[in-house]
Amino acid sequence: MLSGVGLRVGHCVRQLSTLYADIIEAGHAPSNPVASLPRSTRRLYKSTFDVRSTPFLERPADIRRLYLALPEPHNVIFIFGEQTGCRVGEILGMHWRDIDLPGRKIHVRQQMQDGKLCPLKDRESRIVPLQDSLTPILEAWKLKTGGVGPLFTPAHPTRGGRPDIGRPAQFIRPCTVHKALAAALAACELPKLTLYQATRHTFASQWVMNGGSMEMLSKILGHSSTSTTQHYAHLAPDFFGAKAFEMVAVDLTRPGGNVVHLAHTGGTLGQKIGRTRQDGASGQLA
Repeated sequence: MLSGVGLRVGHCVRQLSTLYADIIEAGHAPSNPVASLPRSTRRLYKSTFDVRSTPFLERPADIRRLYLALPEPHNVIFIFGEQTGCRVGEILGMHWRDIDLPGRKIHVRQQMQDGKLCPLKDRESRIVPLQDSLTPILEAWKLKTGGVGPLFTPAHPTRGGRPDIGRPAQFIRPCTVHKALAAALAACELPKLTLYQATRHTFASQWVMNGGSMEMLSKILGHSSTSTTQHYAHLAPDFFGAKAFEMVAVDLTRPGGNVVHLAHTGGTLGQKIGRTRQDGASGQLA
């Protein structure tokens, strides 16, 4: 696994590459210097994260148990992420104006980072379908909270934030939700999961396991490349296809032994068996 330094360097290099891509598109630079880095250098900061080995909530029953074990508003935050696939910052920065309950859709257009709203990771908004399971939860939450402003607000607005620069606490901190999630997982005797694994990663995994479209999933998650979404393809029920299991067919059965037909023995074998049984019976009587 990469160290914290390696991860930060890799993030900076990717940001630099994105910056140069924009500069090249605007005609201010001829090429992207990041693209010419030798493979040995790129390997130093390349992430070893493998989505195929990342845990998630595999059973719907466990999703329900965890939702019921969490206190408000953490239970709504959790189920919102698990049912929409939104990133943690997108969940905590969600606004009621972006929730279309009658139209059954959610407009993801901003995220919360460092206690303030900012553009999305890819700077492009997207539409997410409102799942049947989530609709009644949001309807009840709207009635309880008033349905105006942010979906989730801190329980103690006077705490946190940045009072040194005049910025009050407006959003729930991710670490607060992580703490509540860890306690609920332990209470349910479930394996440890991060908020990302329990929400966004679980949504994507469940979507594919239930036969959902990979192309649609890519749009819902806001992936800039479908190759990222393909990391979930191994979970599809028809991942291999019916013919994949017989493409290298080989007959590996052992040859059977020679069959002896009693009719060809002329009664000799039957007589021998009969005498053996008689001898055995006589020995028992004796």
